[in-house]
Amino acid sequence: MSCDKSEDQGMDAVYVACNTAHYATWFDLPALPSDYFWKLYFNTGDQQSRHSIEPIAFEGQGILVGERSVVIFAASPLET
Repeated sequence: MSCDKSEDQGMDAVYVACNTAHYATWFDLPALPSDYFWKLYFNTGDQQSRHSIEPIAFEGQGILVGERSVVIFAASPLET
């Protein structure tokens, strides 16, 4: 995870989970400040929709990443 937060610019955070195993593996997402949430941008293990035109809000604490798959999340601020 890469994370940079400053008062005037907000926070920049990306989480990439890479599973190179031949079986699915659980990944815990890092905790974010209370005014941010994770959005799912890309999941190569999802055969129906590998990437989203619109990112999907993700409220879980972790994700089961399929065999030989990559999942990409980015932090987004809550709407006020």
